[in-house]
Amino acid sequence: MKITFLVPMLSQNGGIRVIAEYGRQLIALGHEVTFVSVYDKPAGLRRRIRMLLRREVRPSQDARFFLDMSDRLIDLPGSHAIDYAKFPDADFLIATWWETVEWAVKAPARCGRPVHLMQGYEMFPFLPAERVRRTYEEEIPKIAVSQWIADQVERHHSRASTAVILNSVDSHAFPMKAFVAHDPIRLGFVYSSFGGKNSALIPPLARALERRGIAAEFVAFHSEPITLPGFEGLLRESYLKPQQADIPAIYQSCDLWLWPSIEEGFGLPILEALSCGTPVVAGLAGAAPDVIRTGVNGYLCPAEPETFADLIAQYLALPPEERRQMSEAARATVLAWSWQDAARRFAAVLQRLL
Repeated sequence: MKITFLVPMLSQNGGIRVIAEYGRQLIALGHEVTFVSVYDKPAGLRRRIRMLLRREVRPSQDARFFLDMSDRLIDLPGSHAIDYAKFPDADFLIATWWETVEWAVKAPARCGRPVHLMQGYEMFPFLPAERVRRTYEEEIPKIAVSQWIADQVERHHSRASTAVILNSVDSHAFPMKAFVAHDPIRLGFVYSSFGGKNSALIPPLARALERRGIAAEFVAFHSEPITLPGFEGLLRESYLKPQQADIPAIYQSCDLWLWPSIEEGFGLPILEALSCGTPVVAGLAGAAPDVIRTGVNGYLCPAEPETFADLIAQYLALPPEERRQMSEAARATVLAWSWQDAARRFAAVLQRLL
């Protein structure tokens, strides 16, 4: 099959990494894959001067996930006037973000049948709600990366997904380390100021653990300065924009990984932590309900401080051997579903749509 992925500006975003990995695996399966990245043109001189005076930073293309596929990448500056003449002929045109759905449904038929790869439920307050809503209500095939996304779209827009295909992670890039039980317990998480990530749960969780007589060390990595209240003096270790190669060691250093998100398309760190043998205590959004089995590879529960604290206490009450078994089960979860498995399923779904 000839498959074109239509993507916005390239970045280090997890969704962009997923697109690159799908393309890489589909190429390995013998399919002809192209990536078309449409993004805003560079700012003019006057705009650049205004940005400089206001200390604004303009995003730029970051194609690091596509370095081995650069010959398959088409850059198209100018998101307000899409040059479809530069799109290749294809069987499918895969939209990967709400705005790319708008572009895909307007593309000439030769560009391929539009398919919406839904990596998140993008009804964010900072986006044009009516336009985003219409993209979910387009009558085109939809592939969701988690059941949570599929449920949101069906509940709010009455559109069923053609398939739900979970992402994977490279288990070699996130290896398991020999089991170690730390005292005090080490609890890791990804900090974000975005409300949907629910990092604000962490300070009251720390207080809830203290009331239970549980000493804990909190470890976080993050892509922005920590500005939410309550974190002063709370973190034992904090890593701002760590190198990708350093992240597995952060997961490995923790007894449990916390995932308190209440709005989440998938949540790759869930799988990354599991791959490193770190059980996950997770809320009910994103891929957590698809992959976390309470008492087996972590705990699934409402994202509330008291509930998280109860489950952490429950974990600490386990004999060391049972905690080690949870660590092994976490690793086994990732080994059971590879990127090759996901790509084969993706290709099979497209094949049925031909």
